[in-house]
Amino acid sequence: MIIKNVIDTYSDKLKSLANPGTLQSTVLLCAENSLQAYMIPGAKVSVTKGNVLKSTSLVNRRGSVKELIQAKDYTVTITGTLIGVRNLLPYAELALLNKLLDTSKTILVASTYLATFGIFRLAFRDTTFKQGNTINTLEYTLTFESDYNYDFIIK
Repeated sequence: MIIKNVIDTYSDKLKSLANPGTLQSTVLLCAENSLQAYMIPGAKVSVTKGNVLKSTSLVNRRGSVKELIQAKDYTVTITGTLIGVRNLLPYAELALLNKLLDTSKTILVASTYLATFGIFRLAFRDTTFKQGNTINTLEYTLTFESDYNYDFIIK
């Protein structure tokens, strides 16, 4: 509960720092029920939205009739670079990031950009790590799906 308050406070702080028309690029990630958060300054974030459609072909006509079945969850991709010191790979930063991604829990996120889409919770899908252009850098791409806190009634 403490880290959720930190996430909420940090999210509010990011909103207050953002100039009108400008969104802060810092992202804060934290596994649910964890006391440790991971900050990604200067993150490059992309959001993809899609729908599930059912297409029905028509006889002797061009095209098809489309029926909206369901709106898909957002796909969120975060890219960045870990930078080590003194020509060393950023082993400590990589270990922290991997620990966060190893969780089976929902990941809480604070980002002014993602907040514009109503995204505050993420489910981790996959990651790619790639050696950077210099010996002490490691580029990464994190892929998530938006997650929502559903309250199911179990009888």
